[in-house]
Amino acid sequence: MKRLAAEGNLDPRLTWHNSVWLAQDEIDLLAEAAPAVVLNPQGNLKMKCGIPPIRALQEAGVRIGLGCDNCSCSDAQNMFVAMKLYALLAAVSDPIPGPPQAVNALQAATEAGAEGARLGHAIGRIAPGYKADLTLIDMSDRAGHRSTARCGSSCMWKPAAACATSSSTAPWWCATAASPPWTRRKSTRRSKR
Repeated sequence: MKRLAAEGNLDPRLTWHNSVWLAQDEIDLLAEAAPAVVLNPQGNLKMKCGIPPIRALQEAGVRIGLGCDNCSCSDAQNMFVAMKLYALLAAVSDPIPGPPQAVNALQAATEAGAEGARLGHAIGRIAPGYKADLTLIDMSDRAGHRSTARCGSSCMWKPAAACATSSSTAPWWCATAASPPWTRRKSTRRSKR
């Protein structure tokens, strides 16, 4: 990293991935030069690469984004999993108790990630003029066990029972299935004739 800085290549245009074995002087260089740092917690854990010094990066003011790596070293391309692991790993990356990480995890997955990709002017926040894909979450089911179904809008999910009784333009499977067809297993039993 010192070589990159000496050559003038450690700057905001650079994206630094994983960052699991950083010394404090390297963290200071990252804070000074302001490149994007993208953490891929699930891939790092699966590949046994290590745990990034999340709290040290935060305290230094480094811009942290979140990624899911790729399918070969991460079981799921799921930003909710990445945010959860980010929040959990922040606690084990520093033995001294620190602040709650939910807001930092959400910011890393959205705003900071967009800025790191140099798209912060167009995506990463819900604001006028910004592009957005929205996911609505049913917070009454905190465990996430209830089936959900896609109803009407491309960004709205409701419990399947609510779809059957709502006046929305529900897909055919809403009233007849506990979950969308693409989430159900196909039966391996053959029907008797």
